[in-house]
Amino acid sequence: TKGNMIRYFILSSLFMAFGLLCYQGLLKQEKSFQINRFFLLATILISLAIPFISIPVDFLGPQEIISISPIHIVDEGVLEAPTLTESTFPDRKSDSLFSWSWLLLILYSVGAGFMVLRFVKGLLKIKQIRRLSKPTVHQNVFINLRLSQPFSFWNRVFLCNEEQLQDKHLMTHEMVHVSELHSLDILLMELLMIVYWFNPLVYWYRKIISLNHEYIADHKALTHHLDIKEYLHKVVGVSQNHRPQLTLASNFSFVSLK
Repeated sequence: TKGNMIRYFILSSLFMAFGLLCYQGLLKQEKSFQINRFFLLATILISLAIPFISIPVDFLGPQEIISISPIHIVDEGVLEAPTLTESTFPDRKSDSLFSWSWLLLILYSVGAGFMVLRFVKGLLKIKQIRRLSKPTVHQNVFINLRLSQPFSFWNRVFLCNEEQLQDKHLMTHEMVHVSELHSLDILLMELLMIVYWFNPLVYWYRKIISLNHEYIADHKALTHHLDIKEYLHKVVGVSQNHRPQLTLASNFSFVSLK
């Protein structure tokens, strides 16, 4: 029912807010990026499940339901129990609630429909890029000269030119996204944004998770290339003149990386 739906959204959103507060207060400044990733994803999944969890309260014991209603004195010493009669007045309040609930349902459906179109458009865009890209000697690595910046999606890496194929820093960074299955996190958040399109907390989670992906990729890339200064210039140089172009991909973001 609509009432259960609203209750579900409220309870799950409250737990999402609690998870974000814990992350901001305890984990944000820590360098345990994998733990941060697990915590954020676990918080999302628990938030989706927690409204279905019911805790029985049996320790109170059985309770009797007592109904107290006024009594009328008919004669001295004689009591008459009250009787119930059906109201003949129209239930205007019920009609009003019915209209508002349907209006909210229509608004929700329109917003969710728009987000579905956005999601499908993103998938089709990546499919189009794959079709127009040229394969390389490396498996699942492609070059597309029309791209403004490199990105990865699922098990594939897309580069802008041949020079980037020889860039060990860039390639390591992108291959970390692939091996760590970061696209799974992004797809989960994109689907969640369809259902919770009205909830700003979900967009905040999406931003934090994507940024944490970049931290993970940087951290692992630096274990292979110890020249931190050179790596820094490479990453910032790739991202500073371009904005992320695909919502479903792992892109470089100059503002967040800086």
